[in-house]
Amino acid sequence: MRVGIISPNLLLNSYPDAKDADEYFPWEMDSLGKKAALLFDKLYLTHDLEMTSEIIGSTSGEFENDPRNVTLRYLVKRGLIVRPEDLGFSSTDEFIKSSLKGAAAKIHLQLVRVGNPSIEDGSEFIGQPDVGDFAAHDGWHPRAKRGRGAAQILLAQRKYESLLLRRNAAMLRQSGLEETAVVASLFEERKTKELSHPVWKVLLREMPDLDTRAPWEDVLGFRSEERTQHLIRSLRRWIRKIVAEEWTETALQDEVRELIFEYESHLKVARLSGGKGVLEVLITGAAELAENVVKLRFGKIAKLASAMINRKVKLLEEEAKAPGRELALLPEMKLRF
Repeated sequence: MRVGIISPNLLLNSYPDAKDADEYFPWEMDSLGKKAALLFDKLYLTHDLEMTSEIIGSTSGEFENDPRNVTLRYLVKRGLIVRPEDLGFSSTDEFIKSSLKGAAAKIHLQLVRVGNPSIEDGSEFIGQPDVGDFAAHDGWHPRAKRGRGAAQILLAQRKYESLLLRRNAAMLRQSGLEETAVVASLFEERKTKELSHPVWKVLLREMPDLDTRAPWEDVLGFRSEERTQHLIRSLRRWIRKIVAEEWTETALQDEVRELIFEYESHLKVARLSGGKGVLEVLITGAAELAENVVKLRFGKIAKLASAMINRKVKLLEEEAKAPGRELALLPEMKLRF
C-alpha cells in the first residue's frame, strides 16, 4: 500500500502570506487530495480523524455540517483516508503506543516542545491541525510566550509543520508501511531525499487543476478504471527511478514538460496518419452511405467500422511505444477533466 502523507493544516487552509509562496504548496486539501489520489493508494492526515473533524467544525461554527467535514467523512467512507484500524490497530491509542518508537519517538518529543495550542483549554493537540491562529484573540496569540513576536510565532508554526510531517512518516514506517512519501507541506524547514524529493512537487504542479471542475466521485471513478490503473503503475515506476537519482526541482520540471511534449507530439502525428484509412472509406463511400443504411447494405458499413477499429488498435500501439509514455497519466487527465 502506497501512502501519501498530507499536512492536516491544509484542512484549515492555514498557510503564510503570499510572499512565502515559494516555501509551501498553496493548495487547499480538496485540490491537492484529488491529485494525490491518482498517485497513492491511501492518504494520511492525522491519527485521530474524529478530533480533526471537531477542530474543523469549531473553527467555522458549522461543526458536522462544515463542508470540509462532509468531504472528510466521504473520503473516509470511500477508503481513501487511512486510519489506525486500516493498519490493524484496535484503537488510536494502540497505534500511537506501537508507532512512537525509535526515530518517531525522538521527533515526537521535539513536536511536543513546539506544541499545538488548543482552541479552549490550553491543552495540546499534537498531531492535529495547528489551531494557534484560531485560538488567538484580542491581539494575543497562544504561542506569544516569553515575549515572542510575530516572527517567532511564525517560526514555531513552521517547526510544528515540519516536525509533524516527519513524525507521521516515521510512525507509518514503524507500523510497517515502507512506501510512504510526504506529498506536500506548507513549511519546508528540513528536506530529506526519501520523504520530499522534488518529483512530488513537480508532478503535482504539472497535473491539471481538479478543484472546481471535478467532483470527487468522478476522480475516484477515473482512478478505478483499468486503463487509469495501468497509467498510474507506469508513472509510479518512473517515480521510483527518479527518486533514486539526483535532480534539482528546475531540471526535473524541464524533464517532465519535455517528456509530456514528446508524448503528445508523437500521438498527434499518429492520430493524423492513423485516420487516413477511415477518411478514405468516408470519402469514397459518403455518397452511398445513406443508401447503404436504408438498404441494410452491411458490407459498406462493416468496412467503415473495421477501419475505425484498426485505427484504434494502431493508436494503442503507437501509445505503447511513444516517448514519455511513463507520464501519460497527466495528458489523460487533461482529456478527462
